[in-house]
Amino acid sequence: MAVVQKRECKIEVASIPRLITYMWQTDADLQLFGIKHLRQILYLEPCPVEEIISSEIVPRFVEFLHLNDHQELQFEAVSCFAIISSERPKVIDLYNILPVLVSLVSSPCAKISNEAIYTLGNVAGNHLNWNCSGAFDAVVARLNALLGQEEPFMLKVCSWTLANFCKGVLTSDQRAEAITIFKQLLNEQDYVVVTFACWAVSDISNGQVHSLIENGIGSQLADLLKNNYRNYTPSVLIPMLLTLLNILKEDDSEFLTSPKIMSDILMYVLSRNNHKGLHNIIYKIISDLAVTSEILIQCMLDSKIIDALLYYLDLVAERNTEAWNAAKVPKKVFVIRVDDIKEGEDDETDEAALALAHLISNVRFDLVRELVERGCIKQLCYLLSKKNPRQHPGVVAACLDGILNMLNVAKSFDKSFVIEAFEDDDYSSSIMDLAMEECNCVIVEGITTKATTIFNMLP
Repeated sequence: MAVVQKRECKIEVASIPRLITYMWQTDADLQLFGIKHLRQILYLEPCPVEEIISSEIVPRFVEFLHLNDHQELQFEAVSCFAIISSERPKVIDLYNILPVLVSLVSSPCAKISNEAIYTLGNVAGNHLNWNCSGAFDAVVARLNALLGQEEPFMLKVCSWTLANFCKGVLTSDQRAEAITIFKQLLNEQDYVVVTFACWAVSDISNGQVHSLIENGIGSQLADLLKNNYRNYTPSVLIPMLLTLLNILKEDDSEFLTSPKIMSDILMYVLSRNNHKGLHNIIYKIISDLAVTSEILIQCMLDSKIIDALLYYLDLVAERNTEAWNAAKVPKKVFVIRVDDIKEGEDDETDEAALALAHLISNVRFDLVRELVERGCIKQLCYLLSKKNPRQHPGVVAACLDGILNMLNVAKSFDKSFVIEAFEDDDYSSSIMDLAMEECNCVIVEGITTKATTIFNMLP
C-alpha cells in the first residue's frame, strides 16, 4: 500500500497534505519519503514556506532533529530548517531550535553538520535576537578543524556563517578569535572564502577598527592589495577598500609606505571597474588620503587619478549644463535649513567633488599650479554654480576652502595664474552668487563669508 502511494506522489504544492500524512506514520520509510519530498517542494519557486508552516508540521521536523540513530531523517529535517530559515528566520526562534542546531554542528555526519551551520548562518545573517552563545564556539571549532583539510564546500559554509556572526555583537574574546581565523582565510586560494573573509573584516572595522589594527589586519590588507589587486573583482575589492577606508581614519601608516603603489591601486580600480559602489569608495579614500600626504597627491597626479576625477566631473557638468540651458524657466532660488539635509547620502558626484576639493585644500605651491593647469578651477566653480542641481553644504564649503587655499598659497609666490583662471564670467559669478546669497546652494553659516573673502581677492 505504502509503495503504491509513494509512486503516485508528485513533487508539487498540492502534494503537501498527503506528504504530511506520511510523516505522522510510524513507518520510518514513509516518514523519510514524506519529509524528503517536502524538502524538495521547499525548493520550488516561489517557495511555499507559508503552506508548510501553516500545516503545523514544523513540530514534527523538530522531533526528527533529535533522531541521532536515524541520520537520514535527521538530515532531511535540518535541511528543511535550512530552507525555512532563509525565508522565515523567526521560525527558528519560535520553536527554540537553536540548541539542537548547535549540537548538530559537531555531528559525525558531515552533511548534517553542514546544514546545521548553514541554518545558523541564516539566523545570524538576519540579525535575529537570539541567545545561544554556544553557536559561535561550535562553528569556530568546526572551522578550525577544516583549515588545511580538503573540504572546500564545508570551508565555504563555515566561513560564510562566521562572517554573518560578525554582523552582530561579539564579545572581545570572540572578536579576537574571529580576527585570528579571518587572517588565515584571507590567504586562502579559494576566492569565495576570501570574499567572505573580506566582508567579515569589513563588518568588524565598523566600530572595532582598533582590533584589526592591533592584530595586523591593516598590514595584511595592504600587502594583499599591493600584490593581488589586479586579480580581485568588485566582490572582494569593495569590502577590502571599505576596511581600508575605516583603517585610514585611525592609522594610514601601512598604506602610505608605498604611495606610488597605493595610487596605482586606486587608479586601476577606478579605470577598470564600472561598479558605482567601488567608485564612491575610491573617491572617499582619495578624500581621506589627500589630507595626510602631499607625496601621495603627487603620485595621484602622475598616475592620472586626478585626470580621471576631473573627467568624470566634466561629464556631469556637461550633462547638467545642457539640461540647464534647455530649461525655459530659470530654476527658483531656494534656501533650505541644514537640518533638512539627509545625512549619509551616497552620491557619486558628491564624493567625487569632495575628493577634488580636499585635494585642492591641502597642496603646496607647485602642485597648485599643476592642478590649475589641468582645469580644476573650472570644476570647482561649476560645483558652486546654479547649474549644479545638487549643492550639498559640505561640498560647497569644501570647494570654497580649496579655492581659498589656492589663492593663499599662490599669494606668497605668483597668484596671477590662479587669478587668470577666474577670468571666465561664469566662474566669478558662481562665487559672487554665494557671496550675495543668491544661489541654489543651501546657505549655512560661514559659506557666505568664505565666498565674500574669495570674491574680494579676485580682480
